[in-house]
Formats: sequence, structure tokens, C-alpha cells
Amino acid sequence: MVREVFGEWQVVLRVLGYVVLYGLVYLLLPLLIRRVVRTGGWKRDFHRFMVLVGFGVVVHGLGLVVPGWSRIVGWLSEWYLVHWEEIRISVRSLIEAVYVLLVLWYLVRFIRELVYGWMCVWRTEVEAGSWRSLITNLGILVVVMMFLLELGITWKVLLPFAGALGIGLGFGLQTIFNNYISGFILIISRNVKVGDLIEIEGNAGKAVGNETNIIYGKVVDVNVLTTRVHTVDGLEIAIPNAHFVSGKIINYTLSDELVRVHIPFGVAYSSDPLVVRRVLLDVARGHPGVERDPAPEVIFYEMADSALVFHLLVWVNARRMWRMLALRSEIYFEAWDRLKRAGIEVPFPQRDVWFRTPLRVEAVVRSRSVGGGGAD
Repeated sequence: MVREVFGEWQVVLRVLGYVVLYGLVYLLLPLLIRRVVRTGGWKRDFHRFMVLVGFGVVVHGLGLVVPGWSRIVGWLSEWYLVHWEEIRISVRSLIEAVYVLLVLWYLVRFIRELVYGWMCVWRTEVEAGSWRSLITNLGILVVVMMFLLELGITWKVLLPFAGALGIGLGFGLQTIFNNYISGFILIISRNVKVGDLIEIEGNAGKAVGNETNIIYGKVVDVNVLTTRVHTVDGLEIAIPNAHFVSGKIINYTLSDELVRVHIPFGVAYSSDPLVVRRVLLDVARGHPGVERDPAPEVIFYEMADSALVFHLLVWVNARRMWRMLALRSEIYFEAWDRLKRAGIEVPFPQRDVWFRTPLRVEAVVRSRSVGGGGAD
């Protein structure tokens, strides 16, 4: 009798220990995290993860307290949904596999946001974005593998099916696996990172009036199959990861954030090149988006058919001043006003026409009096 009572109290104390430990983790861990991470993106995933863990604690506690609980679990274990020679999936294994899937998924999301917030504080946002993408891709792989193992599906079981279905599904899944592996290559090689400013061939949104075949914008996410790019028109374009591995990419911020922008100007042949150079340099130095070091330059590019062509070369921080068209437009507006005040004429195309044979020209002069006279 004493042994039975002692055993019951042992069970109760064990359940209470689980509850106390769960409460301490739920209350104290966020306090510790807030000391090193100032972003709050991890809170929602942490809450969901702890709710799922709490559900598991409750179910485990019921197994210790409720007398008939083991009988219910045994019945669920014997109720098979799939009963083959190599694969046996019961209701219990399915419920446990789904539970493990949800717990691990929200744990991966919580770790991802936690690492991202920590990296944003102590490192740079670009590095934080790369780690975030890496954790997501690896986490999905681990979660899927644990889900299959919990169901009882191992590689030994999958190999016969893979051989039978490989030919049929190979062509269909080739693109998916190609993009998935390319995502890892992008993250490890760091040729394209979150926050980078890139340019790649493709449709950038003809519905909004962009007729160019170039996608130009910021990388906002590198996920499992695609990379999302935010363009200057406010569009988000999902580009398959394999396109970045096999195609040509222009990365404006790969190793250095400073890029040089060429802005051409054409002035009349009667203009003084030194005055033009001085005006353009004054315009560039007065623009807040132009870097002071390296300093702006003006080069005499060519003597074209109708104009003297100069190029204003300015250095800008691509991450801070990534809207290049807006920069060019502001400089053009200011330069037009400054050149006009300096007496510099901006020419239009002109052509001299020569006739090989003599040309007869007749002029007819018409005059009209106040009273409506005729023509002479």
C-alpha cells in the first residue's frame, strides 16, 4: 500500500516537474533573448513552438496519470492506415509524425529569426539575410527527413520506390531539385546575398510600363526554390535559383558598395569645354547622393555630328542610392538650369543638305492690308 501511494506521488511530482520546467523556459528564455536581440520577429514562432511543446507535455502527463491512456495509445498503434510488407503507418505514427513536423518547423523558424535578429545587431543585415536563408533551406531538409523517419519510412524503404518511379518522376522533379540545390550554391558561394543590388535578364513588369528586358532591384529573400527581387517599381519578382547559377548576373554590391554612374551630356560646338566641365562638377558636388571620395569627374567623350559629348562620372553608394534613374533625373534637371544660366546651348540634331544639280527657288510674297487688300 505504501509503495503504491509512493509511486502515485512520484508520478505527480514528475508531472509537476515537467510543468515547472516548461513555465520557467516559457517565462525566462524571452527575457534572456531580449538582452541580445532587439528585433521581435522571433516572438510569434517562439510562442507557437512553446504551445506545441506544452501540448506534448500535457499528453505525456495524461499517459502518466490516466489509467486507461496506454490502452488508447495501443489501440491507435494497431489501427493501420498503410499495412504493406515494408511500410506500416498507423494512426499513432501519423499523429506523432505530424506533431514532430509542426514542432520542428516552428523550432527552425524560431532559430532562424533569432539568428537573424542577433546578426542584425552584431554584424550586418546582408550577413543576417544569408544566414536566415541557409537555416531555412537546411531546416526544411531536416524537418522532412524527421517526418519520414517518424512515419517509419527510411531510405531502405524508399530505394525500391525511387528506382521504380525514378524514370517517370525524374524529368518532372529535375527542375525542382535543380532550383533547390542551386539555392544552397547561392548561399554558400555568396555570389548573391539578401540585400544585394542585382541586374538580370527578364521581364520587369510591362504592365506598369517597363518595356526593358532587364530585372533590376534588391534581393529580399533566397528561399528553397526561388529568389525574390524587389524592383524600383515596387514589384516583387520570384526568379528560379537555377537561373542565377547558370546565367549571367550583374551584382552591384558583391564586394564593394560604391559604383560609378555615367551620365552623358551634349552641348553645342560653340560652348567652352572648361565652362561645361566646371558647371557639371558643381552640379555633382551639390547632390547629396554623390560620394565625395572618389571625387566626380568629367571626361570629354567625343566630338559627335551635332554636339560635343561629355560624360559626368559620379560615384554612389549602391545600397543607399539604388534608384539610379532618379539620381540621373535630378542631376539632369539641375544641370539643365545651370548650363542655361551659363550660356551653354544644348543642341538638337542638324543636317546640311547638298544638291548636286542647280535648284530653282521661287519666292511668293503675300501682303494683306487692314481693309483686306489682295496679294502682290
